[in-house]
Amino acid sequence: MILQPNSTKRIGVAKHRWLIVREAQEYFYVQSDNGEQIRVDGGDKLDIENLREIDINNPHSVAINVVFQLTMRDIETTPPVTLKMADSMAVSEVRSTVNTREVSPQSFTSPAHITIEPNKKKRLCMASASRREIFVQNISSDECEALIGDQSVSAVSGLSVTGDRQTPAGMTITCGAELWAFNNGSTVLKLALSEVHN
Repeated sequence: MILQPNSTKRIGVAKHRWLIVREAQEYFYVQSDNGEQIRVDGGDKLDIENLREIDINNPHSVAINVVFQLTMRDIETTPPVTLKMADSMAVSEVRSTVNTREVSPQSFTSPAHITIEPNKKKRLCMASASRREIFVQNISSDECEALIGDQSVSAVSGLSVTGDRQTPAGMTITCGAELWAFNNGSTVLKLALSEVHN
């Protein structure tokens, strides 16, 4: 049904129990023969068992389309989904398909502990495009300072992680870059690693 602006249509409903509004561009009013007026939207269901006639009124200044159903059966309804897009653009053709990468679940890996002699450095991990985070923890037998950074890490560059087995210290690094550690202590440095990958 098309309801013209500010217009009313009368419908006989004596043989029906339910008015189901399947779709409606805008809300409208239903007035019963006893004068009661009810606002109705798309997806609404109205009990009309004791009515003989109803008036359907469009209060808007533009015409609206309404799809409704009169029935004796109580049917479950699902409101329609309406998408309104502001500043949208019309698509006239699709020239090529876009391939998307399937997102895989994250995995957690824990490589073997790494030991580094005093005043030496060692690579902790290779660069990885899939790595999201790496956890580095100093678990040396005796307190020792580890300096964490890139390949140029040394006694005067890098992030310090000082700790031991009794009071371990650590850090979380969010990146997929190659990572190195330098032992800035006088005893053997021992590091535990865990990585999170996509």
